Amino acid sequence: MNQSQAAQLCQDYDLGEPVTGLHPVTGGLLHKMWRLDTGRGSWAVKELNPAIISRPGLRDEYRRSEQIAARMLQAGVPAVCALQNRGDWLYEVEGTVLMIFDWVAGVTLGIGPTRPEQARQIGEIMARIHRVGLEVATISLPQPPNFSPDHWADLVWRGTRKNMGWAENPEKQTARLVEWSAIGREARLRLSAQVIISHRDLDQKNVIWRDRDTPLLIDWEAAGLVNPALDVIGAALSWSGLLSGQLDEAAFKALLQGYCRAGGAIHEDYRAVLQAGFSGWLGWLEFNMRRSIDEESSEVVEQQLGLRECIRTIATLELLSTSIEGCVGWLSEIE
Repeated sequence: MNQSQAAQLCQDYDLGEPVTGLHPVTGGLLHKMWRLDTGRGSWAVKELNPAIISRPGLRDEYRRSEQIAARMLQAGVPAVCALQNRGDWLYEVEGTVLMIFDWVAGVTLGIGPTRPEQARQIGEIMARIHRVGLEVATISLPQPPNFSPDHWADLVWRGTRKNMGWAENPEKQTARLVEWSAIGREARLRLSAQVIISHRDLDQKNVIWRDRDTPLLIDWEAAGLVNPALDVIGAALSWSGLLSGQLDEAAFKALLQGYCRAGGAIHEDYRAVLQAGFSGWLGWLEFNMRRSIDEESSEVVEQQLGLRECIRTIATLELLSTSIEGCVGWLSEIE
């Protein structure tokens, strides 16, 4: 986004005159974020990744996710929603697609284990989300990725040719990806058909804390149908430090205790839920493998981000695979 686009945005949204230049906001894994200050206040502007938003049907999906966020807010969930312009949550100027939000002052937590008290609050909010029972006529259950062994072998081979750090020891890497894919696919078949509408990406980066007791949920773009146990156990893994390379028992249990005490319930095979989590991580990994080898974007920054996410996601999958039995034990102790 440039200054000309920002000026047009301010005019169309009646935000007032810009008082400073655009300030980039760090932390996004798919899109660019900016802070825009005017004489009337401050706003967060999300510049949607052109490689993502140009895909068929994606604009409608983003509009649908904001509809979900707005209805969750009406139901008492602390959701942050995009502003509308002429009835649309998406705003296009000079070929750039943007989403505009009120600026929220606060902090997001790092990827390490969080304090049990905060993890418990997230569990309580997730129970509230799951109880809303929201229905959206046009939404359908997304199909989990089903990548073939040949697909993984081809991607790893191309990564090896480009000296990608995630493609070292290609035979071993391919074998692990094929194994994790099979485990995730088989586990999903053991889950019930129960689904609800939820945020589906409720990790630390998507919650702004105005203070220690006031969390606000942002980035609803992944919102949709999900098995509730898969949703809340996945969140418990994130808030207990999965991405940092360690899992904290107290944070893991606290989130799930908050969920259960607020009315949530987990009626699934714990091991199947944890193993089904491989599928989501593998989908993110596959996207970033292609991004790092220049299939999703020609921008160097995007390729570097893809490389970083590949390495981190493979480490996450490794930790998940070795932690399943321990997590099953923790789940059996939840009161």
